[in-house]
Amino acid sequence: MFNFSEATAIKLVSGRKSYSNKVILDGVDISVEKGTIYALLGPSGCGKTTLLSCIVGTQQLNQGRIELFGRNVSTFRNGMPGSLIGYMPQDTCLYETFTILETFIYYGRLHCIPLDQILSNLSTLNIVMNLPSLNSKVNNISGGERRRVSLGVALLHDPQILILDEPCVGIDPVLREGIWNYLESLVKSRGTTVFVTTHYVQETRNCAKIGYLKDGHMLVQDSPIALLEKYGPNSKFNNTTLDDVMLHFCKTHRNKIRSRCIPKLSKMENGLEEKLQLIKPGVMEVNIFSTNLLKGISQCTTSNALEHSKNYYSELKALTIRNLIVFTRFPLLPLTLLISFLVNIYLILYMIGNDPVGLSLGTITDRNCDNMANQSVILRDYTCLFLNILEKSHINLVPMQTETEGLEAIQSGRITGYLKFPENFTENVMKRLVWNIHADEEIINGSQVSIRLDNSEYINSYFITKSLYESIQKFMVQIVAEYGLDARRVTLPLSFNPVYGNMTDTWNTFFVPMLLLVLWTIFSAPMGFLHVFDTYDGTLTRTMATGVDFHHKVLLSYYIADIPLTVIQAGLIIFCVWWDRGDQIKGDWALIGLILYLPRIVTIGLHHMFASLKISVKDTILVSITLVQISLYASDTFWPIESVVWWYRYFCFCLPLTFPIRVLRCVMIRGWGIMHPTVFLNGICYGIVCMIVLSITTTLLERKNKKK
Repeated sequence: MFNFSEATAIKLVSGRKSYSNKVILDGVDISVEKGTIYALLGPSGCGKTTLLSCIVGTQQLNQGRIELFGRNVSTFRNGMPGSLIGYMPQDTCLYETFTILETFIYYGRLHCIPLDQILSNLSTLNIVMNLPSLNSKVNNISGGERRRVSLGVALLHDPQILILDEPCVGIDPVLREGIWNYLESLVKSRGTTVFVTTHYVQETRNCAKIGYLKDGHMLVQDSPIALLEKYGPNSKFNNTTLDDVMLHFCKTHRNKIRSRCIPKLSKMENGLEEKLQLIKPGVMEVNIFSTNLLKGISQCTTSNALEHSKNYYSELKALTIRNLIVFTRFPLLPLTLLISFLVNIYLILYMIGNDPVGLSLGTITDRNCDNMANQSVILRDYTCLFLNILEKSHINLVPMQTETEGLEAIQSGRITGYLKFPENFTENVMKRLVWNIHADEEIINGSQVSIRLDNSEYINSYFITKSLYESIQKFMVQIVAEYGLDARRVTLPLSFNPVYGNMTDTWNTFFVPMLLLVLWTIFSAPMGFLHVFDTYDGTLTRTMATGVDFHHKVLLSYYIADIPLTVIQAGLIIFCVWWDRGDQIKGDWALIGLILYLPRIVTIGLHHMFASLKISVKDTILVSITLVQISLYASDTFWPIESVVWWYRYFCFCLPLTFPIRVLRCVMIRGWGIMHPTVFLNGICYGIVCMIVLSITTTLLERKNKKK
């Protein structure tokens, strides 16, 4: 519990923080009294931002403790004080595509403030802080305006403690003075405790206490007046200003480093088109919020179960809406994804794995079969009969005179192969049927068609070979049918009766489930990448500083925001596969949806893990492309795993898409249900296990990042 009668608002005891072998904070002690301003000075890289991150809970100390009003920071939910603190990071960390109004609503909901109260507070802040137009997007306003919006966000929920990381960096003198005057008014009127870092020593002249941090050590802590009395012009050190006092401590510090001790006052920016005044002098002491404003403690910490549920919903709703806004504000991204997804589905259904059409095959014969429509001619001439049957297999027949002409046509690429019929083919076929096993060599040779093919294109030559076998079978059956004989006399002694699928299925039947799953998985990546962007841009840190739970809210919000995309893409798949093409799906659509959705969750979770690894957006894209390429080549995609060399198969089975692809084929083509062992273990359990492993890994990485 909090003790607001406690005089000390912030207390840091023996704080130590290090990255690898580099010590950032080394035994730092800080005490900030309630209702005062504490300014922390120090050169760049001295650990000021790290210290603030430990106070707000986004990082953890390696040793020591931090107390806020007597309560250890580590005992807060998720180790973050949440709404007790108003946090303004150095880089503002605002969502560039948000409007100012959307920004305040987003952070207000994270602090569990009702919408009407958010708008009321924003109305007051708008007047006091002279905010830009609320409909302006953050990426369209100036740096100074962003600072004001960022400060307004930190003040929106009326925090007891205000943590500001260099709020005046890059700000013109007028606005800088206004910010400091406003902070002083907050301390006087609201009793707010302000902890601020800055490079500018002269700004701290009205602070209750200032500290100077260098090389991880606190060199001095005292009020500006006391420092000037001890080390100023009337002392033996004869320093005339606070700058000289701080410079004195830099020079006497025993662990000198080559870095600059203290930055001099930066030169003011010239050429500004306008000077922005934060507040008017006459309203400095005004209470910025009404008497009905929130209490200092976050409403999110209530113990009431119903209120807790409402607050949980408020935070999750804010995060989900944030994801959808960021996604839809990317130029052309939603429309491009929709069109690309639809185009790829049609490419999968109608262009991949279907039998070739229009292949050219040369024919060398002594017969004139130009009049193929005359059935009487066809029935009397077996050469024309066979060619008529073959032509119905969508093969273009090209008449030729000699084998030399056919060979030249193959070499020039005009035809895929040619057939050469012997003389008296019809008579020899009839004799072969009559004499059967007693046919002599002359009859056999005279009834045999010579075929030469271009086998360099395996798919085409395979289809022509298949068409020739099927055509000759039909040819023989039709001949014996004319004489009333049993067709089994001229067919192979094999009877094919498929248990699953059809004998007429093409490779497209094998490809479609795989390609749909791969396409579906690839197009689930945008929501995962949003988290990568959020982490890389620093906006996630500011979101986490509000106290939201990382695993149950931040990550969950991406899965919820992905639902509309899932529904749209699933609708397109059903429309194209079932309604447009009319495929007969044997399995249950709900089970198919579950098998498809699990890899989608795993893909988003994989990108969450990438974000926790703190790799850049560029590296994440490269890793994602690599994973897609590996999965395409080795996940039972274009060829069955059984065709892969034995030593590589074990790796194939370790890939996350291998089992879902195989199971999806079994459900769509074979009609297997969820209780089938293969479907349940390889399709459902495998996806759930992958999801759990990724979730645990991401959580552990986030905890490790906080301790780094």
